[in-house]
Amino acid sequence: MFGDIVTLHLDGRTKWKIGKDAFIACTQGVTKETKAQGLGKALFSGESLLVYHINGNGLLWLTSFGAVDKLDVSLLSQNFCNDGSSHMGY
Repeated sequence: MFGDIVTLHLDGRTKWKIGKDAFIACTQGVTKETKAQGLGKALFSGESLLVYHINGNGLLWLTSFGAVDKLDVSLLSQNFCNDGSSHMGY
């Protein structure tokens, strides 16, 4: 592992989709399903064909291939994210 390790506190209200290489571990109340994200997304996102769908209550540990910066994102502001792959999100 070359990057940061992040602990997320899941409350059961938010669902997450993560690349399978980012997953490290989770507590018992967290569910993890392997799903295919579609060939087009796999080719252009820089991720593999398989991703994890995560939800539930508990702790989730993720890793990255670099540093992770926490941002306080309010509903009234617009934010731009470029993760270096071919897709970008707002």
